[in-house]
Amino acid sequence: MRADKDNISIFYEDDMEQFLYPYLIGSPVQVKQILVNLINNGIKYNQENGAVYISLRENCISDTRVELDISIRDTGIGMSETFLKDIYKPFVQADTGARSRYMGTGLGMAIVKNLLERMNGTIDIKSKKDNGTTVNVTIPFEIARKTTSAKIADEDERSSLNGLHILLAEDNELNREIAVFVLEDENISVTQAVDGKEALDIFVKKPEYYFDAVLMDIMMPNMDGYQATNAIRNCGKKDAKTVPVIAMTANAFDDDRKKTQEAGMNAHLTKPLNVPELMKTIGTLCNRSERDNG
Repeated sequence: MRADKDNISIFYEDDMEQFLYPYLIGSPVQVKQILVNLINNGIKYNQENGAVYISLRENCISDTRVELDISIRDTGIGMSETFLKDIYKPFVQADTGARSRYMGTGLGMAIVKNLLERMNGTIDIKSKKDNGTTVNVTIPFEIARKTTSAKIADEDERSSLNGLHILLAEDNELNREIAVFVLEDENISVTQAVDGKEALDIFVKKPEYYFDAVLMDIMMPNMDGYQATNAIRNCGKKDAKTVPVIAMTANAFDDDRKKTQEAGMNAHLTKPLNVPELMKTIGTLCNRSERDNG
């Protein structure tokens, strides 16, 4: 819509015959967010009547792996060398010049960099002020041999998550924005809390059985994840004892898993979050029929 409003043309290659392996193993959610952020930047920082050019190439690494090379080039306002040096830092925006009039969270490129590191991908940006920007991204994937059953299973899992409502407690804004994106991509409604105290307050104020699950970070100010979960379990609401609480933490030791269990949590996921594992865990714990019968 923004491209149409500013008369910006988008050109992309859609010749699928050039790809030997159209089915790959990876996270479509993360790939989608990378592309959405980069293409949005190409549109947002373009000029009226400008253009964005998108191309995709497939390179075979071995019999089991390929790389996808993505190029996104725009005819926009470009960036200075000074700005480019800090572009991956959260909340970095140009203070002066043309880019300062385009408002945003300042998280876009930090999210892209974070996701690419999780996928063992790389990014290279070439830009000159007033002369456009070219972004080249390379992402490795395993080749999927059995596509039909995997596709059906993925569709069934997505269907089971549709319409769920989750309370997300995460103090890190970058991690919170990534989590919101992947959850909403599965048609899950998300209510956000910046610490355990706010999560508790939100849970208590909402009607009973409003939330299907709680995603709880462990290390948070004011009230950590252990304390917040314990307080939720003992708040007196009918759903307090049964609502699934999923821990999100960088700690993966057995002692840490024991602590989350003792605090009343149902599952323990380590950061950086594995999106398929996260969705599978939510789907299992939020099976309404099983919960109602249990």
